[in-house]
Formats: sequence, C-alpha cells, structure tokens
Amino acid sequence: MLDRLVLGSGSIAQSLVESLRDRPGSLVVRTADGSRVEALIEEGIAAEAADPTDEATIRAVTPIDTIIIADADPDTNVAAARAARRVAPEALLVAYAGVDESGQAERLRQLADRVIDPTRTVFGEVMTRAGDS
Repeated sequence: MLDRLVLGSGSIAQSLVESLRDRPGSLVVRTADGSRVEALIEEGIAAEAADPTDEATIRAVTPIDTIIIADADPDTNVAAARAARRVAPEALLVAYAGVDESGQAERLRQLADRVIDPTRTVFGEVMTRAGDS
C-alpha cells in the first residue's frame, strides 16, 4: 500500500486528490487554504491547514511513499519540494510546475523525480493529435 501526501492547493491539486482518493493506501493533504481543508474533510479526506513549505508539516506525516506538490504558485512548489527532499529523500517526489514565468520549472526538475509541466504536456498532446490526422 502506498502512502501519499499532497502539498498545496489549486485546481491541479484538487484533481489529483479526486483521482487518488479511492486508490489503496493513505492520502493526506496539507495546504495553507483553510476553506479547502474544510471541504476536503467534509469529503472524508485527511486534510489539515499547514504551510506546505515547512519541513515540520512534512515530517509530521512521514514515513511517506509519494509526495505530490501541486500548489497553484510555482514559488511555493519549489520551496515545498526543497523541504520535502530534505525531510523524505527516499519518497517519490512529483511536482507541478504551474504557469511558470519565473524559471521555477527548471528548479523543480533539479529537486523532483517527476515534474508536471502544463506547457510541455499540452504541447505533447497537440503534437500527438496532429500526427493522428
């Protein structure tokens, strides 16, 4: 069984939580968005309002197999990835690059095992579909 920690909030984090909630293993969410925490708890998901960039936030739920960082803010994601890598270096670290105008996606690639880059994902999908015509 996998134990998963989702750090951050936003539409991507919400989609990931919805996708992971019924899979085997545990799912824990930590986000600074208190209203989002309330909604998650009402849905039966273990959630807590906490700073996703704080090492203590991550340490409180270790050991963990997978850490998914999916805040809407790329700077928050980089800071959370740094903290996650320090606290749980053995965990699979997946990070969302977000709409990156400040070069944070490259920093995430240095820290995370996998990076979800919406620009590359959309481009790849368009190129795949263009080949289908």
